Amino acid sequence: MKEIILQTEDSEKIYANWHSSGHRNCILLCHGFMQYKDSPSFSSMAEELSVYFDVLSMDMRGHGKSSGVFTYGSKEKHDIKAAIDFMEERYERVYVMAFSLGASASLEAVLEKKTVDFMALVSPPSCFRKIFPKFWTASAFKTLMNNLGSGKKVRGLNIFHSKKYSACLFSDLKIPSLVIYSDRDWVIGKKHIQEIKKHAEANVDFIEFPGTAHAEHIFEQNPGVFLKKLLRRISKQENNNFQEVIYEQVSHKQVSMGMAEKAY
Repeated sequence: MKEIILQTEDSEKIYANWHSSGHRNCILLCHGFMQYKDSPSFSSMAEELSVYFDVLSMDMRGHGKSSGVFTYGSKEKHDIKAAIDFMEERYERVYVMAFSLGASASLEAVLEKKTVDFMALVSPPSCFRKIFPKFWTASAFKTLMNNLGSGKKVRGLNIFHSKKYSACLFSDLKIPSLVIYSDRDWVIGKKHIQEIKKHAEANVDFIEFPGTAHAEHIFEQNPGVFLKKLLRRISKQENNNFQEVIYEQVSHKQVSMGMAEKAY
């Protein structure tokens, strides 16, 4: 793995971890609010996915090492577009997996670029202004306490920067896609998912996980199942038959040859 710096079209410096193992395809990991590429969740995710693809895990502006301030969806699409540009110059297929507010920005970027082959959105909001986190829940308290650690503090707290992102954008999403969500997410309630379903086309699949987890915490609570369902959805479009994922094997890199990426 090596750290690289991407330049956006509005002159921000975006830091990313590039896990390059010689795969033909690459997947971008884009975090949400108050997360970053070197967090335990995204480090683990990148490590697991690197068995199957090269992985690019980024810090959006105002997070981690990247420059600028977070604008809650107004300018973050430029960060994702810079990452997509980097990948499409080097890989046959480009995948994007984005979380929470990162999903909103990534959806806009993907729709503008039109070069991404597959997209996974985890806990995507239907509209920024309809997000009402349930801070009084145990899940919220635990998450907020964990986010007090060094390196996670976000730069840019002016929510009035936010753009009028809407679920209607899903009607323009024509590539094979997957929406992953929890049935009792403390940030993105089921009304958000119901609104997205109204606009999504048949190419978008939905997978519900039980519990109150939000975004990357869905992966943390169900890593094996999460990985299995993601790979199955990518296999569905690529005719690439990944074998059953045994998470304990993947975690320790004891992966059989049949589980590695095959030529398409």
